[in-house]
Amino acid sequence: WDGTWRILIFDIPETRKFIREILRRKLKEWNFLQLQRSVFITPYACEKILHELFEILEIKHHAYIITSQKIGTLDDMLKNHFRLT
Repeated sequence: WDGTWRILIFDIPETRKFIREILRRKLKEWNFLQLQRSVFITPYACEKILHELFEILEIKHHAYIITSQKIGTLDDMLKNHFRLT
């Protein structure tokens, strides 16, 4: 782990609900942790593959990756979840 969290947020229109569900399914398959309905997190470098997925699903204007070194009070829980401690 390089010490950086990757937080994926998205707001995909209701008219593209099927695409939104494909994205959620793929993120869970890749072991992202769902923090909220449209917020997922992982400690692993994955920006390139996510951007490729955004292109394939045509959602690059609806999905964003945020990187952070700390997630406040969630840090310990997240490190435990991903077995990083």
